[in-house]
Amino acid sequence: MAAMVFCMNVPDGDRGTVRAACMNQGIIMQVVQPENFDLTIRELTGGLKGHAEEKLFEDTVYLMHNLSREQFDGFLDAIRPCRGLRAIDTPTNRRWKVAELVQELKAEDKQLRGTGA
Repeated sequence: MAAMVFCMNVPDGDRGTVRAACMNQGIIMQVVQPENFDLTIRELTGGLKGHAEEKLFEDTVYLMHNLSREQFDGFLDAIRPCRGLRAIDTPTNRRWKVAELVQELKAEDKQLRGTGA
């Protein structure tokens, strides 16, 4: 299975950096459109179908799928200056919708920054 990064809401200024990071690591970059934000991670990584009629979140998200450790480290290092939430698909989160993943990532980010409840 190919190594992939699913990118959502990536700012124009970061696209080149992310694209180059993927190319340098041999990773396929897949831009996810808002109509696919209500898919589960399993649906997303297995093929885009398109359900949502509205954009469910505004956050930039990088969802990594099937990366080797070397690809993972290289990709994260290369996109360090880019803003956005980062995640790897796991057996647990594959059942979640993308929007649910984003909520969880935002909650974890708040906790790490000490700004959460």
